[in-house]
Amino acid sequence: DSRSTVVRGPDSAGEVAANFQASGFILGNVLRAGGPIRISAQLYDEDATVEVEAEVFVESDSLLFSAVDDIARKLLSNRYAQSTDLTRSIGTLSSTSFTALNHYLQGETAMREGRFDEAYTEYKQAVTEDSTFAMAWYRLASAAGFGSDDLNAQIIPAVETAVRHKDRLPERMQKHITGFYYYQTAEAEKAEEIFQELTRDYPDDARAWYRLGDLYYHYNPVLGKSFLESRDALERAVGLDPENLEVRLHLVALDLEEERFDDVDSLDAAQFAANYGIENVVIDLLSDLASDDTPVQNRAIDSLSAAGAGAMNGALSLSASFLEDFLLSEKLADRFMEHVPFSIPGRDDLPVPVQRAFLHGLGGISRMARGEIRSAREAFAQADSVSGASQFAGLVATDMPLMLPRDEADLIDAWVMAQAVDTMQIMFDRLREFTDIPLIEFKRFGMGVVAALRGDEVNMNAFLDTLDTNDDRIVVSLAAQIRATNAYIGGEYEQAVSFSDSAIIEANWFDYGNPLISPVSPLMIKAQAYFAMDDHEQTVRWLNALGDGEISTAINPYLMVPNMAMSYYMRGKSYDALGENEKAIDFYTLFLKIWANADAEYQSYVQDARDNLDRLVIDRAREPQE
Repeated sequence: DSRSTVVRGPDSAGEVAANFQASGFILGNVLRAGGPIRISAQLYDEDATVEVEAEVFVESDSLLFSAVDDIARKLLSNRYAQSTDLTRSIGTLSSTSFTALNHYLQGETAMREGRFDEAYTEYKQAVTEDSTFAMAWYRLASAAGFGSDDLNAQIIPAVETAVRHKDRLPERMQKHITGFYYYQTAEAEKAEEIFQELTRDYPDDARAWYRLGDLYYHYNPVLGKSFLESRDALERAVGLDPENLEVRLHLVALDLEEERFDDVDSLDAAQFAANYGIENVVIDLLSDLASDDTPVQNRAIDSLSAAGAGAMNGALSLSASFLEDFLLSEKLADRFMEHVPFSIPGRDDLPVPVQRAFLHGLGGISRMARGEIRSAREAFAQADSVSGASQFAGLVATDMPLMLPRDEADLIDAWVMAQAVDTMQIMFDRLREFTDIPLIEFKRFGMGVVAALRGDEVNMNAFLDTLDTNDDRIVVSLAAQIRATNAYIGGEYEQAVSFSDSAIIEANWFDYGNPLISPVSPLMIKAQAYFAMDDHEQTVRWLNALGDGEISTAINPYLMVPNMAMSYYMRGKSYDALGENEKAIDFYTLFLKIWANADAEYQSYVQDARDNLDRLVIDRAREPQE
């Protein structure tokens, strides 16, 4: 029996450890020689080789039990002191509680393996044991970012607590925590300055490269740059720390966005899918779903349908956010209808009529994205008829004035107005799930939207003036968005840009408790206003920042859908005016692929794009070949 074995040295201790399938063991000595009691210990690996050593001194026998915790903490600290993972190496040095440290390291292991909820629980235990454990608060905030809305709400309090206790950490780690605080409070430029300094001063700091890449991934669009520019920093981070799953998940999203399906690691893709509640089969079939070969695409849809409602739901989301194939989105929505009634996370509490309305609404949005507005209205009418109210119809209707350049504003008709008004109460009810702002302020906001869409500036201001001084930044941001919409519709383009900037500045896009808030709308208004002013450089800057749905990927892929085609058209026109012919050809081609069968009212855009594309292709053919 190994429990009664007398341990005489590392070899016999190793045999005992092997019997318990332990990956290591500790041997130690207690020595008293007329003064303090010296306790020494060595941590051995499974081959009975010493990994690290530690010692402590105590003045009396009564302190021996606490000394055991102290020496265990020192062994762990020494073990991870040379780790390339900064959060482990510094984390083990920053708490005096062995129990807190143990929970912290368990959290680190869970984070690296993608068990984010478990990591959050371990970090929570760590700060419960040691409320001044700055590294545990810092990592608690990181883990919360991968969790549910309830956990997301803990990010700011956790990082604020980390900031309060960071003085006990080395200066380098203090900078990490300060940069993360600025990141979470939407002070992107301050965060960028800190993370750039860290990567410059510590070029082998994998976490600094990750934080810089993560900053670019999330914030570049509101700074007028593409989130794809985050790749270099993220690849540098994963090169230094290949096991960091946080980094690898970001790279999966970049690969999917650029349709580099062959570059996606299968294990990382599986974790990515699990993290976003998407079944693995969806990721596996994305390449076939993106195919221009209709039979290949149809077979992929058959496979998804056979996999069930969860797979269909995940494919619907990714088809809009990564593939931007809106005919595919409608095919998926139609096929999904066969699975009603369905039970999937996030949709299982919907009554059957609302499930059907949900799918009719998605089909309608896909048609709107293709410029088929009459057909979209039919889909929305079906949604209304089966559920009594369609959230999609009204939400998209409020975007209708922004789908078209200013010279087509007369296409905003009574249907749009009716849908916008009818949707206000639905929006109130949904928003109230995520905030305690009084209902009266939502009503002011809603009526302000309607007045803005009608070009009624007097009533718009009457409803919105009281919101400008609200303590909630989201409310102030929404009021600025409404004023930007009104200014754009009224042809006051410089004001539209100014109000859009105010909306972007005031909103904290990482306020996860308000999932309906997205930077898409103010950024789109800003780009459209620059286009109306013939400022083509700014137009392409902000439309490229919006990109092909990358902002909406993390929030709601359908918010960007109605604007996608016109963003291609405007980029084609702007690159054409700037003499960047190849880019103009690319975007005219993308636009025509989506809007070739748009309604008659929009065919002037289709014809214009086709004429310009033909001209540019002919000009390219005439150029001398190198």
